[in-house]
Amino acid sequence: MSSSVVLPINILVPVGALGLGVKESDVFARVGEAHAIACDAGSTDSGPAYLATGQAKYSRDSIKHDLSILMRAQAKAGIPLLIGSCGTSGCNEALDWTRDIALEIAREHNLSPKIALLYSEQPKELMAQKAEAGRITPLAPLKDADPAAFRACDHIVALMGPEPYIAALEAGADIVLGGRSTDSAVLAAVPL
Repeated sequence: MSSSVVLPINILVPVGALGLGVKESDVFARVGEAHAIACDAGSTDSGPAYLATGQAKYSRDSIKHDLSILMRAQAKAGIPLLIGSCGTSGCNEALDWTRDIALEIAREHNLSPKIALLYSEQPKELMAQKAEAGRITPLAPLKDADPAAFRACDHIVALMGPEPYIAALEAGADIVLGGRSTDSAVLAAVPL
């Protein structure tokens, strides 16, 4: 990532969540003005089921359609592509699923991007131990962090900000696929 500052910094956000439907003509019409392409791929708006199960809200075909357009635009423009909360939940399994789709697209379109993966899933036993040690403070309205609640979870994902994305870009990534992330993480990484 270049250390020179260019103002303004334009981030192309083609859709609210990967899989909702990216329009290829719109992306390619604007990618030349952008310094990065950024998109989230998850949401809490749909309820907790996707977070709990690690299943994607959108179909594999929908994700592949959108990601294919974005990866080809990234390659054409030579700018970073950042995708947060892969596979809706951002758990390790969902991130690996999205990576596999990206690798398939790369093969099909003869692309060779450097892809960074940012995992955010937390070991449930470690979280339970931290709760037992009083190292986890619950958010209101909860009164305590019950270790049994952590042990009962299938997936626990930490929510990351822009710092891991910045580190991946500084390490030379062309595409950054992230686990559970704030929407602002993928948007702010390049400007920061």
